[in-house]
Amino acid sequence: GVQTCALPICEAMTEARRLLERAIERDPRYSRAYAQLANVINAFRANNWNEEFGLASTAEKSLTLARRAVAAAPNDAFAHSVLGQFLAVNNLHDAALDAARSALRVAPNDPDVLNAAASAFRRSGRHDEAIEAYRKAIALDPFIAPNTVGNGLAYSLYMTGRFGEATEA
Repeated sequence: GVQTCALPICEAMTEARRLLERAIERDPRYSRAYAQLANVINAFRANNWNEEFGLASTAEKSLTLARRAVAAAPNDAFAHSVLGQFLAVNNLHDAALDAARSALRVAPNDPDVLNAAASAFRRSGRHDEAIEAYRKAIALDPFIAPNTVGNGLAYSLYMTGRFGEATEA
């Protein structure tokens, strides 16, 4: 069954969601808020916190928000990298790879862009590109979301047969 949202991370995500939705109400062109809200809603899809867990409609909602982020700021690399991530979540891999690569051309040294692009690469089966992007993100910011980056890096290492490295990621 669905777990209650009693865990501190779930409570924090619920509050983040509320604040991001409020920010968008106040400024409907706030690209970063749309992109971050896409990430937060995806956390509800990926974790058994409420009725949104595991639903394709929740993944589609994240994709819609990522598209709004790009529409609000067409030149924002982070918005494009998040779009790439959610295109991949929704199995639109060619478009995901295009968005991720476009974001990296604009901001090749932004750890958040690298992390989101790496996720798009990983979900699209481009594990070598994912490993490169994850490692660069970690080199630029050793404190970047260690569970997310570490898990993604470990998965891509595992999928490329680098089992020893995967256990250390």
